[in-house]
Amino acid sequence: MIQDSIRPPDLDEDARPSSPGTLPGTSPGTSTGRRMLFGRHMMIHEPPDLHVVRLEGTLTPDQILAMAAANERYIARATYMLLLIDLRSHWTAPAETRRTVASLPRRSAPRFFAFLGGSFTSRLLVKVVIQASSLFAPGKMNAAFFEDEATARAWLHEHRKQFTGSGG
Repeated sequence: MIQDSIRPPDLDEDARPSSPGTLPGTSPGTSTGRRMLFGRHMMIHEPPDLHVVRLEGTLTPDQILAMAAANERYIARATYMLLLIDLRSHWTAPAETRRTVASLPRRSAPRFFAFLGGSFTSRLLVKVVIQASSLFAPGKMNAAFFEDEATARAWLHEHRKQFTGSGG
């Protein structure tokens, strides 16, 4: 449904969850979790269940595979996944990268993608990848596009409630 390094901790890690808008002690648009770099791309895990991805430059198939491998244990245990993907910088995903994303093994865990910003072209690219991936996991890919991070986080926070019974 479309409405656009360090090993992450296990799901059972006792940590304060990310909250809508901002994290305690931070300002809007910042993250305090564990940071992993994949070339110029950054992935930040905000316990217990949010991954923030900031893209910069060309996203390669090897970087996609490295991101998946770095989070393999987390992904295997997740009952749902929340991702905030920042598309506001200049980035690109060549056809080979898009094929790699679409071919990644799928689990039955629902995934919620909040895409932040992005040009018309990047939003179109993302929609194509989400739709292609949805063919392999019908009803499990949920995505929305937002212009500001607080609204995107609030949307993810609402979906977290479906699985936790609370916001965190």
